Amino acid sequence: MMFLRGLLIICIYLQVECKNLNVHPRIVNGEVVDPQDYPFFVRVYVKFGGKYFACGGTLVNPLVVITAAHCIKSNDIYLVNWKGEKQPAQRVIAHPEYHARTDPATGEKDARFSKNDIALIIISEPWKTETAVVLNEDKDVPSGMPVISIGYGITELGQDTDQLKMTETKTMSYNDCKSIEVYLDEGFFCTHNGYSGTCSGDSGGPLFMNKGDNIALVGITSFGHFDHSTNTCLVEEFPTAFTNVAYYFRWIKDTLKAAQ
Repeated sequence: MMFLRGLLIICIYLQVECKNLNVHPRIVNGEVVDPQDYPFFVRVYVKFGGKYFACGGTLVNPLVVITAAHCIKSNDIYLVNWKGEKQPAQRVIAHPEYHARTDPATGEKDARFSKNDIALIIISEPWKTETAVVLNEDKDVPSGMPVISIGYGITELGQDTDQLKMTETKTMSYNDCKSIEVYLDEGFFCTHNGYSGTCSGDSGGPLFMNKGDNIALVGITSFGHFDHSTNTCLVEEFPTAFTNVAYYFRWIKDTLKAAQ
């Protein structure tokens, strides 16, 4: 497949066994899965306003987690892996041109109006997994491509859950998504299947596809739509937007090199 030619392994094979700030996506109507099947998924807890909020992240090498920049409300951050092991963030690097823009209708900061929504978190103790994560290098995400997202989140009944959930969906064309999300720029793309998706609670988590024994990271969960009046996520009506990993491939590579 042409799309898969632009993938670079930055995690290689490893060993060992293997919340709501405006619009923070969570899996809705997804399938419950075993966390040990997704050992690259990391929970990111950020202290803000006196309490911790949860985001997701992807372990792309033993010491680096990729997440959404809008999750980084402070540098008081700790991470938890699939085995429940916890450690603080040693260093946090948000994209230097990340902008948390304001919703013109409400006057509040909103992920839907942000740009460059990507950040790297460096940890001090390596977390190793047998799963290799590769980053997509092809900026042109084709429409209709099957992809998978995972996270902990609100169910179809509007309730929180501690179960890891997975949903399969398909990508949309950039133009189709921009016709709905008018503030969307080229650093994003969207998915929509009309019945399940991500919504409030687990921004920063992975959107990926399987490539043999590896995981190909295509996107970073950025935003969906949440109805606060009904405490429900509008996954049937609206698409979910993801930061396009390939668009930031050079920044990721250069930043990791400089951080060594």
